[in-house]
Formats: sequence, C-alpha cells, structure tokens
Amino acid sequence: MTDSPSPYIPPADLKTHAQFVRFVVVGGTGVVVNLIAVKLLLLTFGDSHKNDAVWAIFGSDYHVRNYHLFAIAAFVVANISNYILNRVWTFRSHGVTDWRSEYLPFLVIGVAAQALGLLILTGFQHPDSPVHIASLVIAQALTIIIVTPINFVGNKAWTFRAAQQHRRDGGGIIPPPSAPPLTP
Repeated sequence: MTDSPSPYIPPADLKTHAQFVRFVVVGGTGVVVNLIAVKLLLLTFGDSHKNDAVWAIFGSDYHVRNYHLFAIAAFVVANISNYILNRVWTFRSHGVTDWRSEYLPFLVIGVAAQALGLLILTGFQHPDSPVHIASLVIAQALTIIIVTPINFVGNKAWTFRAAQQHRRDGGGIIPPPSAPPLTP
C-alpha cells in the first residue's frame, strides 16, 4: 500500500476558500433578512396583489409587478446588512479602509446581481414560464442561490481588494478620503 501525500493547497487558496465560506454564511443571514422582508411585504400588501402590474414593458406581455418592488426593497435591507457583516467578518476590512470607499462598489455589484436576479425571478414568477414557481418566497430563495457566486467574485475582486492588498503590504489603517474644504 502506498501512502500518497496530501495535496498541497497554497495558503492564498485556503484563505479564499475560508472567505467564500464566511461569505456564504453572511449571505445566509442576508437570505433570512431578505426573505423576512419579502414575507412582511406580502403580509402588509397582500399575497393576492403580488402579481399586480405596476408598469408595462412595451412590446411584451411582461410588466414590472409588485413582486419586483418587494424584491428590490428586500434587497436594499439585506444589502446593508450583508455589507456590514462582510466588512467586519468575511474580508476584515473594518479599521483598515474607510467604509465609504467600499460601500459604493459593494452596492454596484449588488445592484448588478439584483438586476440579473430580477430577470431570473421574472422567469420563475411569470405564469407562462416553463420554470414557473407559484411561491414568491421559494422563487426568491432560488434566485439568491443562483446569483451568490457573482456577488462573491465581484466583491473579492473589487470591493474589498484594497484592504486585502494593503494588509499584504504590511500597512496600517488606510485613511478615509479627504473631504473637500468647506467654503462659505
């Protein structure tokens, strides 16, 4: 019997894997926040009105519907929660970079993933769709699972890159961006 050596995994890869696991855990809390927000909106405005059309999309039988607005509102709440947790725990940039330099990229990536998610959600919720799912909560949960890898890669590569590079370079805290001088 031959003993084969364990495969070597470079420390950088282990760190990325650990970050992805933390990102997924944070994302799990975001899913809970998101789904609670969707459920509260359904309870507030009525499940029977989730498919009411808000705006027609010209040239098609598709419309922006209440469930799209519910998903957007839930996204905003979960995005803020996820940003704070990812900043403090996943990428550990709290105290290293100013939050203002990170939140805009985090939001942009989140909005891009949300836009893709809304297209997917529309496919799940449109009654004539071959992948129609009657439950908005289940459709929303599946949509989140599909777009999570996009969020991780985008945030690792853009949002939290400066803090990771600064830490690798042995630097301390990155100062906040200078505010323009106030003029009377």
